[in-house]
Amino acid sequence: MMTQNKIKLNQLCRDILYVIACSSAAEREDLNVLSPSYKYVSNMVSKMIDNGLIAYMRNDAKILRLTKNGLNYLRENDTPLYEFYMKMTNDGQAGHSQRHKELMIKTAGAQASMLMAGIDIGPQKPSLIDIRQNAAAKMNIEDQPTFYMGKEIKYQTGQKVSRSHLSRASGVLFSQGTTALVYNTVDSSIKISTAVENETAMLARVWSAELYNQYLPPGVSIYDSIVMCRGDDVMLSVMENCIGGKSTMKMMGDTIKNIGLTNRSTRYIPISEDGILSLQLISTYTRREIKDLLFTKAEQEAVPAGYTADAFINGLLCFEFLSCNVTKLAYVKSKFPDMKWEHGDVGIVCWDGQADFVTRYFNVKPIRIRQYSKSAIQNFLKGE
Repeated sequence: MMTQNKIKLNQLCRDILYVIACSSAAEREDLNVLSPSYKYVSNMVSKMIDNGLIAYMRNDAKILRLTKNGLNYLRENDTPLYEFYMKMTNDGQAGHSQRHKELMIKTAGAQASMLMAGIDIGPQKPSLIDIRQNAAAKMNIEDQPTFYMGKEIKYQTGQKVSRSHLSRASGVLFSQGTTALVYNTVDSSIKISTAVENETAMLARVWSAELYNQYLPPGVSIYDSIVMCRGDDVMLSVMENCIGGKSTMKMMGDTIKNIGLTNRSTRYIPISEDGILSLQLISTYTRREIKDLLFTKAEQEAVPAGYTADAFINGLLCFEFLSCNVTKLAYVKSKFPDMKWEHGDVGIVCWDGQADFVTRYFNVKPIRIRQYSKSAIQNFLKGE
């Protein structure tokens, strides 16, 4: 085994180490988003295990953690990341209970995608403590999107000022495109308390005021939720899994179909290469800006009276999904179950990576879909 100061890590290995350290641990499967080649990820994980930097948790052959050698490597080569890990794990005591494992898995899956989408995680960004000690450290939201873990904010605020520590959210995304509570359901649906999640969203607005210069307008709360999971099969199940009733305990599917429960729309981001591109898009552009990219002002204003749609083109009621808004899709399905309106068809505008999900969700043949290519989305991100 090589000594820590002689180990040379390539960018992928550094990313793997970064995600594991920022999240305290990570499930092997979620590291696949760090490279287009799953085989390459597998080879680098094996290499890092051989070098003694990471290892699978005892009695759990899926979850990777840092070893003592890995911690020594961070201490010698990446002091900010080492200090961040030690703070978030109470001096290296990450926890091994099933609840701790689930929290770490959900956080790692979200943060791996955030990292690849160019969103700052871990010590890449200033902490609340840094900003409270130095107001000049406040950020400009147009400069850099950031993701703060729930436990990160809890640690930095230093107190349980609310029930936010009970939130099922993995953290909060702050960006010029959207501000959102981020949930990772992994491979199943989750039950949430709408009261707790709404309180957490209100507090996230307070945190944004501390972190950023002139960010959310006064009185505006977090207006989105992002649901991340391991693919379309899981998300389709999440959307159909509802319990209804008057209780404040709801399934995530309830909040997607009934925006009145949280007053937040839900965006869907798969933990995948396609999901990373969609995450880049929605963290760069607001829903209004995406709508304006796709439709002319005349097309938007042509929507017939009495109908809600994003645009009206040649008799077609159009709804965009590049914003990843599954609350909108749920509305369309409830309002137009056969994808027809009084005088014609209803259509969805999406990109190639979303088309299969849209087709499976509506389950109507034929369905009118206008697809943008991956290169077109990449051009949008370049401002072209």
